[in-house]
Amino acid sequence: FPTRRSSDLVMPTASQILCCALALVGVCLMMTKGDFSTLSFGWLTLLVGFGAPLFSAAYTIQSRSIVRKVGPLIAMTWAMLFTTILCNLYYPFWKVSLEWNFLTSLSVLWVAIMGHIVAYTLYIVSASKILPTITGVLETIEPLTAIVLSYFFFSQKMNAFMLAGAAMVLVAVVILGFSKPREKAN
Repeated sequence: FPTRRSSDLVMPTASQILCCALALVGVCLMMTKGDFSTLSFGWLTLLVGFGAPLFSAAYTIQSRSIVRKVGPLIAMTWAMLFTTILCNLYYPFWKVSLEWNFLTSLSVLWVAIMGHIVAYTLYIVSASKILPTITGVLETIEPLTAIVLSYFFFSQKMNAFMLAGAAMVLVAVVILGFSKPREKAN
């Protein structure tokens, strides 16, 4: 892998840092409904909670060089092959008890194709073209989408804290849309 020089790094702008903070607080408000007293953290929860964004940032940044070398389709194919093998070591697919019928098969295919292959391929392509700070803030649209779809399809009630959190995420995305990225120092 090519090494990065300090001159290749682009530091985030003040507006990008503001957007990250807005998105983080917004997602917290949406997920907790403003009631932080119900939160309970064990050591595994904290480990996963802190590890997930670190690994997300790592593969967002690292995938750029791989995608440039081999292209997004090849990068995603190999990534999914290794992930599938590792997951089957933990819980083999033949131990899953499902009543296989047409609808189950269609649902599994939908999740595999749209939920993983298409979604992550688009993510990898976009991550190779935009700054990691922008990618991170745009990832906060996912929980916002989940809450909005839950409201429409499953009658999930939204309170003022959830609406404020959703507004914070949307404001962060709008600010990013209008801000100019800092250029690399030469």
